[in-house]
Amino acid sequence: MQVSKQSPSWGVFWLARNSTGTLNAEIRRDFMILVETSFRVFVVPDVKPSDLNPPCRDPRDNIFLALALASDADLIISSDEDLLILHPWRGIPILTPAKFLAK
Repeated sequence: MQVSKQSPSWGVFWLARNSTGTLNAEIRRDFMILVETSFRVFVVPDVKPSDLNPPCRDPRDNIFLALALASDADLIISSDEDLLILHPWRGIPILTPAKFLAK
């Protein structure tokens, strides 16, 4: 199988591409089965930085803050300094993977 994952609770996965560099229908189907059986999917609404209070200094990372709100996240795991500097953000801890694993 070309879809691989680590612990579903961590949400870590990768997709292997075929020799042409594209994902074929079988790989896409297997990936969707993995997502449907291993992860909860949340719709993240469009948000303005002012809705996030405080927003991330890198506007491209605001989607992760919006996802944390939409999913009522217990924590955010990231190596991104722009997110880590917000720890804790609105009561949600933001930890590096190493700090999370050390808990």
